[in-house]
Amino acid sequence: MQPILSHICRYLFNGEPWIIKKKKKKKMKHLSSIANEVVLRCSQYIFLLLWSTIDEIVEEFECQWKPAEATDSRKFVEFCDSKAMSRVCQNIPERIKDGSFTRLTLDMMLAWQQPDVNDNESHLEAVGKESEDNRIQATLSPEQDDISLFYSYIMPLYVGEDAFVYLASLIPLPADIINGRYTFETLTAPTGHQLHFPAYDMFVKEIHKCMKYLQKQTKTRGVDLADDEIILHVEGTMASQRVVRHIKETSWPGRLTLTNYGLYFEAAGIINYEDALKIDLTKDGASYVKPNSTGPWGAPLFDKAIVYYEEGIVLEFPEMTSSTRRDHSLAGAQEIKLLMHQFLKKYNVESPLQAWEVHSRTILGIIRLHAARE
Repeated sequence: MQPILSHICRYLFNGEPWIIKKKKKKKMKHLSSIANEVVLRCSQYIFLLLWSTIDEIVEEFECQWKPAEATDSRKFVEFCDSKAMSRVCQNIPERIKDGSFTRLTLDMMLAWQQPDVNDNESHLEAVGKESEDNRIQATLSPEQDDISLFYSYIMPLYVGEDAFVYLASLIPLPADIINGRYTFETLTAPTGHQLHFPAYDMFVKEIHKCMKYLQKQTKTRGVDLADDEIILHVEGTMASQRVVRHIKETSWPGRLTLTNYGLYFEAAGIINYEDALKIDLTKDGASYVKPNSTGPWGAPLFDKAIVYYEEGIVLEFPEMTSSTRRDHSLAGAQEIKLLMHQFLKKYNVESPLQAWEVHSRTILGIIRLHAARE
């Protein structure tokens, strides 16, 4: 077991370390090696945030919990993770880009999964197996190296479902605690329900990439978006296949934009798009969005469209084989209308802070769907 350091260095403006010394040093002897490592790293973040040393963190934990629970390794790991998370999330785009965020949060999940000193044997066995497999893999020729890194016999250090949901309770970026188990099932379907670092790192980076992509999208023409209105999905641009609006026997190609308040269809003009037609997803009443079939002269031949029933707006997503594009856009629209705005009205959520929390969770859920598709 790695010893917990008795001092933490903080560099001041002159570059000299400030060393805090403690006469008496507490050791969490019941922690596993991975848990000790995570606690040490968390203590560094906590010191930068609250100027609390590792001994003071242990004392605070023991004061807050009952004596029987004060030696609970998992509770102590959770305590350190929660106190360090606000510091970890600072400058998060850069941390995601260089991989430090995913490495730390994966270690947090592993520490939560194997918190006790009794778990050291299984952890060291997994590390040794991983090192041995890496040496074997290095001797293979490029022609033989056709085995994916995601499989468990290549990377034995994996995170289970409960640990992944635990991380979702700390930070709702990779998953939400409400639907975290479904996210885990999606990510681990090819790997036997075992989450390894490459898949997790790729997923989080894809979330960040989707956010940057949506921020670069041009705003709808002729309609001013609200200050808290965020673009969540765009179909029919030059980079994607077209979207077609059907009006009786005529068809108009264009661009469709989904936000957290509505759908905007912009018919394609000769040079630019025309002014957007807004489909308000916040309305009450009989308005709803459902799948629909379209075809030549209005014949219901192809199940690749959606219809907004109150205004009779039919939008088709032409595709050669499946109806994936339609299903993706329909899921986003129903998530906004049925699961967000109707939820806010049903429970009469009046607090702006609580309402924006619901918006944020929905927005992140749609972005995770984008990332999972990629």
